[in-house]
Amino acid sequence: MPANVDYYMGRLPAWHNLGDVIGQYFSTQEILANPRLNFNVEKKQLEHGGIPVEAWGIFRNDNNAFLGTVGAGYECIQHTEGLQFLDLLIGEVNGAHFETAGSLGKGETIWGLVDLGIKSGIRNTQDQSDNYLLFRTGHIGNFTFSFHGTRTRVVCQNTLMLALAENRSTFTIRHTTNYRDRIQQAKDLIQNFQNTVTTIDEKMEFLAGRVIEKDNMINILDELFPADAEGNRSTRSKNNIERILNLYQSNDGDAIPQIRGTAYNLLNACTEYTDHFRSVKGNTAISRAESAMFGSGNDFKLRAMDIIVAEAEKMKSIWTPTVAVVQMQA
Repeated sequence: MPANVDYYMGRLPAWHNLGDVIGQYFSTQEILANPRLNFNVEKKQLEHGGIPVEAWGIFRNDNNAFLGTVGAGYECIQHTEGLQFLDLLIGEVNGAHFETAGSLGKGETIWGLVDLGIKSGIRNTQDQSDNYLLFRTGHIGNFTFSFHGTRTRVVCQNTLMLALAENRSTFTIRHTTNYRDRIQQAKDLIQNFQNTVTTIDEKMEFLAGRVIEKDNMINILDELFPADAEGNRSTRSKNNIERILNLYQSNDGDAIPQIRGTAYNLLNACTEYTDHFRSVKGNTAISRAESAMFGSGNDFKLRAMDIIVAEAEKMKSIWTPTVAVVQMQA
């Protein structure tokens, strides 16, 4: 396992093939039974030569590991609170519903991924997605206490982030003294998650009903990988375009032939490229997974969706979009 992973556990082998496979959904109690994830952090004023200075650090309470520096107004929010809060958000305090959980570095970043039991799909196809709620926090001010939605497309294990609000901003809780008031606001917002999933499904079905022609493809790729003032692209951009076009032509090995040649097919090619092939700093499986879920890879996927949806308005339609089927599991 790469050095920057402190611990990772998952119900099934993840699309990035990392971590300990549990084989079933697991609960908050099971997560916290593992000492690699069951620790608190403490803020302490730093010293130089035995003299306190105007700087503070975050330390683990189990091994006193120094995680990083923070400002004077920073308030520790234990990640154990966030994991337990996920139970309250979905109304299953003692349920086994975690798909993955883990920590990075020395424990600076913690996340938990909860299966919401919502299945989504494109009509008249076997293309289905599972929907999740992702919690993430950082203990050194690197991340806020945040929640957002994500989905995994079952046919190829590609991930796409979802919005919890119409403007697609994730819901965040900063490490300050008023964070508990924000938690109540998060509850209110996440109760509307089902509506958000339905909205995203409508958008995906819209894309599945639009056929890409040459001019559409050129417009999309020009925005995703813009040329310089002289009209030239870097070798890296050219290689990225070639990779996406190859994935688009493959259409997941034609696993869902009904979507071949559509805007949805291209969006899936962009997410597959990001999740499995896009170069990232470190160029390891876990750095790619981090980027795809939390960083520049996620930003690229959302940007690709915006560009493709905008261009799809100009494309020929092969059906009239309807609301995609969304079913809650029992």
